[in-house]
Amino acid sequence: MEMWTNDSVKIIDHWPSPASQASERGAYAIAIPAKNERATVIACLQACWQSMQRSLAKGKIMLVINNTTDDSQSKATTWARATNCPLDILNISVANDYAHAGLIRKIAMERAARSVNPDGVIMSTDADSKPDTELVTANLARIADGYHLVCGDIQL
Repeated sequence: MEMWTNDSVKIIDHWPSPASQASERGAYAIAIPAKNERATVIACLQACWQSMQRSLAKGKIMLVINNTTDDSQSKATTWARATNCPLDILNISVANDYAHAGLIRKIAMERAARSVNPDGVIMSTDADSKPDTELVTANLARIADGYHLVCGDIQL
């Protein structure tokens, strides 16, 4: 059973950007969990988008917002419309006993996995970070070299 259909997790909203709707399965997806990240989410999305634009491979961002009380979703939606970035936003409510970063990242990564090719790559970062502009190309290169897991430095 998928985690987001049980009684502990409820979907509030799902918003795929026009660019995300138009794209087919990609070579990669970047999964980002977020809660009350209005101050940092745009910088994170912008850094990911810059990294995506440096790569020839096609991908998208999956932003999963949980139990938020701020306007993170509207800020991300406005940004995606302005930039034409392929971004899916899933806004969920999670029961307090289950509302931890690990579960939200799992949900984001499971959703991201649905949007990549069978041999696609799932990357992840945090909404309060600014990934390097080489995030996508560096990770895809290491995977192409035969690595199964790639980690890197993140600027907070």
